[in-house]
Amino acid sequence: MGICVRYVGNGPEADDVFQEAAIRIMSSIDQLKDVQLFEAWSKRIVINKALNHLKSKNSYSIAVESYSETSNDREEGEDEAIGRLNAEQLLAIIKTMPEGYRMVFTLYMIDGFKHKEIAEALNITEATSRSQLKKARKSLREKLEQVKPERNAKII
Repeated sequence: MGICVRYVGNGPEADDVFQEAAIRIMSSIDQLKDVQLFEAWSKRIVINKALNHLKSKNSYSIAVESYSETSNDREEGEDEAIGRLNAEQLLAIIKTMPEGYRMVFTLYMIDGFKHKEIAEALNITEATSRSQLKKARKSLREKLEQVKPERNAKII
């Protein structure tokens, strides 16, 4: 359910996506070859259901912009800054991001997708995925500075 809330938000839509994912998981469980992979397998189903739901509504948009292919995905000090927040604080900040930033950030940073997978899932280019991630991180840093400027200024 937490995955549904991250992608769709609270409310009946998240409940619907969760129910559809649960039905898909239960109806496809016989296809799972290794029980130890259940968590990752079911997580992927839930994420895909959430993305399909958003696509069907056309409720997200991602601006296509160029991005330097040589740019580093990790910003210095970023992991430490994010690590100082509890999960609830981080999710609250992520929810305030524009939809495109939030989708790419969540897929990459939280759910462990690669830019190629994100590009395929959202029907964008890998360069756009990287650009959106960079902008999402900048947005996150700005919000961190607003929340606790004296604490995060040194980290970021």
